[in-house]
Amino acid sequence: MKRKYESGMFDSRPFDKAPLDIGWAREIREKRIWSLPSVPGTIVDHSHGGHRALVRYYPGYMTRDEGAALMNELEGHVMTRDIFNLYGKEIESPRKVLAFGTEGLQYSYSGMTRTAKGWRSSPLLFELKKRLERDLEQEFNYALVNRYADGGDSIGYHSDAKDDMVYGSTIGSISLGDERDFQLRVKPDQGLTSDEYRKDRGGRSVVCYRTREIKLGHGSLLTMNMDTQVMFKHCIPKRKGHDRPRFNITFRSMKGTF
Repeated sequence: MKRKYESGMFDSRPFDKAPLDIGWAREIREKRIWSLPSVPGTIVDHSHGGHRALVRYYPGYMTRDEGAALMNELEGHVMTRDIFNLYGKEIESPRKVLAFGTEGLQYSYSGMTRTAKGWRSSPLLFELKKRLERDLEQEFNYALVNRYADGGDSIGYHSDAKDDMVYGSTIGSISLGDERDFQLRVKPDQGLTSDEYRKDRGGRSVVCYRTREIKLGHGSLLTMNMDTQVMFKHCIPKRKGHDRPRFNITFRSMKGTF
C-alpha cells in the first residue's frame, strides 16, 4: 500500500520570488563547510573564463498542501533504480528514478538513458511545469524525478550531463518531503580563490575546495544555469536520523520536441 502524505508532515517557508544576496563574504573563511541559511538568495554567482555560474534558492515555492498532493500523485507511479557499470560490476543507484515530459523524449547520463512518460500521466506535475515556465520564462520538456526513501539514500558529487540539454538553459529543481542538505563545490581552476584552502598531505601542501551547503526544504525551488555544471559539482549526502522520504524533481529543457 502506497504511503499517504499530509501537508502537516513537512515544514514549509513562505515563498519570496525576489532573491537576496546572501553574502558569502560574511562567512568565516576558515570553515571547510559553509552552511547557508535557508532563505531566498543567490548561493553562487561567479564568472571565470567566459562562463558564469548562477545558483539561486527560493524556499516555499510550493505550499505544504501542494507539495503533499504532488508527492501522493508521484507515489502512484512505478519507479526504478538506475543501473551503473563500475569496474565491470553492475551497481544500483541509492535512490529510485522516473522521468516525465514530452512522451518518448530521452535523457542520457552516467551510461543510463531515461525515457519520459507523457506529462498527462501526472496532472499535478504538468501544472507545476506550466507555473515554472511562467516564473522562469523558459519552456521545459523533461522532468527527472528522484525518490530518496530516507537519509540512507543519496547522490554523490557530480555535474549534470549537458549534451542533451538546450544550450544556455536553466534547471529548475523542486524539493518535496524531508529537508536534506544540498552541497556545492567548485571544480579546480575556476578562479574562485575564496573557496580554496590548503591541507597537508604526506608532507606537502595541496589546494582543496570548501563546500557550500544549504538545506532544501519542502516545496522549495533551486535554479542552476548551464554554466554551473561546467564550473561546479553538487551532491545530496547521506544523513543519519532522517527517516522520511524526499522527492527531487529537476525540470529541464532538452533538445527535441517541446
